[in-house]
Amino acid sequence: MPNNLEKAEQWRDFVLSRCRYPAVDRLRAQFDSSTLSGFCQCGCNSFALVHQTALPPPLAIAGSYGMVFEANFRLQNEKEKTVEILLFTDPNGRLSYVEIDCLGNNFPVPEITAIDEEPFYVQASERLIL
Repeated sequence: MPNNLEKAEQWRDFVLSRCRYPAVDRLRAQFDSSTLSGFCQCGCNSFALVHQTALPPPLAIAGSYGMVFEANFRLQNEKEKTVEILLFTDPNGRLSYVEIDCLGNNFPVPEITAIDEEPFYVQASERLIL
């Protein structure tokens, strides 16, 4: 399936339910106040968020934009391959981009059903607001 709104919504649900983000309600508010857009077509499943007028509380300290969270999963039938989920914030500390790659974007991202239930690696930035 090409990367599109439907695929991004599946990944949004995956991120919220399986990535072990340390402040999931704050993250959910970011998604709830946004429109998903900018669906990359390179084989990754990355997408951008455009916040609407009602802005949610930021995820990270303002002024410290960039990657703030990472969760890595193994594939169920190909344990040497991984899916990496990276969350990025804008200069205001709000979620701006969700990058989803397979083995550093060297392979197309598989369907969600092919991914192990639990991440084997999770890293949260010190800039996160919990």
